[in-house]
Amino acid sequence: MDGIRTDFSTLARMGDDGVLLLLSDCVHVETPGYTPSEMEVSKALDGYFREAPGRILIATFGSLISRVQIILDLAYKHRRKVALAGRSLENNTAMARELGYLDVPPDTLVPLQDTKRFEDRDVVIICTGAQGEPMAALNRITNGDNRWVKIVEGDTVILSATPIPGNETSVSRMINNLFSQGAD
Repeated sequence: MDGIRTDFSTLARMGDDGVLLLLSDCVHVETPGYTPSEMEVSKALDGYFREAPGRILIATFGSLISRVQIILDLAYKHRRKVALAGRSLENNTAMARELGYLDVPPDTLVPLQDTKRFEDRDVVIICTGAQGEPMAALNRITNGDNRWVKIVEGDTVILSATPIPGNETSVSRMINNLFSQGAD
């Protein structure tokens, strides 16, 4: 995303210097092949931004700042306003901005309660809950428990994460609920 590639030579040098173990957490590590880059995600999301007739709700992990950056950049490109839903997402975004890891394009980010002031086709809501967590923002929106956002026909909801093994049932339940309310 930021153009910085993994520095394999430094990792190799660390091994030569005596580091015995690198621990890394990766969902679906047992799946053969390669994970596409965030640029591929950006290309796919760009199509939704171009075609969605109404609001776009994108659920992602609250800590995935590179994905938030992609969404902000696409929203700016397509003249849409962005609101955040989910405490961890709001906190991580604020911290990333403060530390210089997130560049928010001018006049793009708005408070969630202000999204009502805009046409639906001009709004993107980034929210937590791509794994169907009961108390996360997307599930609360889906269940009608968010005071600022209700699902309406014409909304496009994107789960920008593959379900973690074990979460398939809760994710499927949430998707069914979204469809029953008219979301794409």
